Amino acid sequence: MKTTIMKPNLKFLAIVASVGLILQSCSSDDDEGAIELNAPVITNFEFGEGHHDEDGDDDHDHDSEEAYAFKGSDIHLAAEIAAEATVSSITLSIHADEVTAGEGEVAWDFEEEFLEGYHEEMEAEFHEHIDVPATAPTGEYHIIFTVEDEDGNTVAYETHIDVTA
Repeated sequence: MKTTIMKPNLKFLAIVASVGLILQSCSSDDDEGAIELNAPVITNFEFGEGHHDEDGDDDHDHDSEEAYAFKGSDIHLAAEIAAEATVSSITLSIHADEVTAGEGEVAWDFEEEFLEGYHEEMEAEFHEHIDVPATAPTGEYHIIFTVEDEDGNTVAYETHIDVTA
C-alpha cells in the first residue's frame, strides 16, 4: 500500500514542478529586450538678428555674436532636429530674466508648444517667427527651446536675446 500512496504524490509533485517551470519561463522580460533610444539632437539653432548667417558666410564665429530683436518686429527662430524616436513636442519659451517694464511698456513673455509640421517626425526643420509687441520692455530675455520624443527623452537649448527699440 505504501507504493500506491507514493505514486499519486509523485504525480502531484511532478505537476507542481512542471507548472512552476512553465510560469518561471513565461515571466515578463519586457525590460531586457527593450532598446533605449538617445534623446533628440538640436543643431544649427538660429534666433533673432545677428546670430545667424544671412549672407551664406560660415567663416565667422556665431557664438560670439549677440542676438537681438526689435520691439514691434519678430524673432526669427530656426533649428534642425533629429530624433531616433519620433518627435512628440517642441516647446518654445521666451521670458524676461530681470527686465522691468518702463513707462508705456507692458511685461511680455511667450510660450507655445508646436506640433503641426513637427509632431511624429524623426527629422524636422523648425522655422517660426515670433512677434515681439511694440510695448515689450527692452532688455535681455531667456529663450528655452525644448524637444521631446515619443519615448519621453528631452533635450533643451537655452540662450539669451536682447530686445531693443
